[in-house]
Order: sequence, then C-alpha cells, then structure tokens
Amino acid sequence: MALSNTLQPIFAITRLSIIAAAIYGAPSTAIAGPLSGSVLLDFNVGVPASISPQAYFDSVLGPGVVTVSGANWGNGYDGEGHVVGPSLGSGGHNFLITLQQTDHDTIKLMLNQPIFGVSFDYQIFPDASDSDGRVPGSVPPDFSFNAGNQGLPLTNYLHSFGVLPNSNTEFAPQLLSSASFVFPNGVNELDFVDWPATIGVGNLSLQFDNVTPLATVPEPGTLVLFAAVLGGAGLGRFLKRRMTVEPSS
Repeated sequence: MALSNTLQPIFAITRLSIIAAAIYGAPSTAIAGPLSGSVLLDFNVGVPASISPQAYFDSVLGPGVVTVSGANWGNGYDGEGHVVGPSLGSGGHNFLITLQQTDHDTIKLMLNQPIFGVSFDYQIFPDASDSDGRVPGSVPPDFSFNAGNQGLPLTNYLHSFGVLPNSNTEFAPQLLSSASFVFPNGVNELDFVDWPATIGVGNLSLQFDNVTPLATVPEPGTLVLFAAVLGGAGLGRFLKRRMTVEPSS
C-alpha cells in the first residue's frame, strides 16, 4: 500500500515481540513496572471478546501502567460496508476503534510513566455520513494524533484526511496508513481523535526509554513472516520496516 508522501523511512529492523500469557487465560506474565525498552501491542493474539481493552493493556503491561478510555474492539468493523481494499481488520486481526458516540470521539491512553516514542497503524473509516467524496464542498473524515503531558495542552503530531478509494463503485473517503514519532522529553498522554467517522488503531508500539528502538510491525496490507515461540504462552512475530513523520507546526 502506498503511504502518504509526508512519511519518511527511519530504519529497518527485525524484532521479536512476546505477548503476555494472560490473554489466553493462563497466569499473568505481565511486564513489571517501571517499564523499559519497547513493547508491541498488536491486539491480535488470542484476545477473547470478554476481555476489555483496559484488561488487555493490564495483562500485557501490568495494572495501572496505561489507563484506556474511549476505546472498543474493532474486529470485523467495515465502515458500514464502505471499506475498500485492505483494512486493520484484514485476516481477522483485532484493533481499537473509537466509541462512535460523537463527531469527535477520542481513544485516550494515560500512562503512569513517560514514553519516548510511539508507532502505530491507523485507519480512517468511511461511513454513510460522507458516502460520496466527489460531491463539491464535501469535507472528508479525518484523524488527529495528539501527545503530551497530562494536564497540559497537547501537541498535534498528525492530521490526516480520508481520500477517495481506488474503486469505480465506492466513493466514501477513507485511509489506511502508519506513523511513528519520537518524544525526546517524554510524554504520558496519547490521544487518537476522529471526525466525524470512526478511526481505528492497531499494532501499537510504546518505547519506555530513549535508547531502545521501537518494536516494529509490517506496513498495513503487506505479508508478514510469523514464527511460533514456545516457552511461556506467547507468540513471536518477526517484524519489518516502519516509517516516521515529523510533528505538524
């Protein structure tokens, strides 16, 4: 999938990510805090419907490391039938979506310690509210990513708009892409904001120090090499290239 031309390569690495056994219902092997290094949360490994997004974060990172609000599981969501081509949910993958309650719903992650980098896949979902982006004066749905420190004004790092899909029959604006950011001074709040339609977030990587490279994932819609890992109840995933973008001014 072609990415926005505002994205620039930062590095290509391969990294193994182990997901906590608690997702399977086994005794928790959550990472003890304070955390260091880089942790990938791909939301795809054995997550039953009965586990909430908050319980998933607690099981992987440890209770209280991240407080999640405004998020539901998005597995199977297809933008009210308007999605064209690959999606965050392709292949049965799971991801977070906004609550679909207002025109500006926000997935908010509040951390109890700073992070120094983040990467994620995101999708601007189409829906019936803007089913034809060819109409003059129509405003496409958008996605904003803001980060900073709790209680202070946040910085906008990304503002993307949906675009017309490559289709002769579907004209609802939409977008599937990836982003990566570095925070030299650390941040403890991440906001993923939609307008007016739903947005999704998947393959979220959090960097808990300013030394370790981000755990990385393949670009959306591409093939990935999986490797099963025994020892603890986990799944290894060999990962490929990410991209980075600069914060908007």
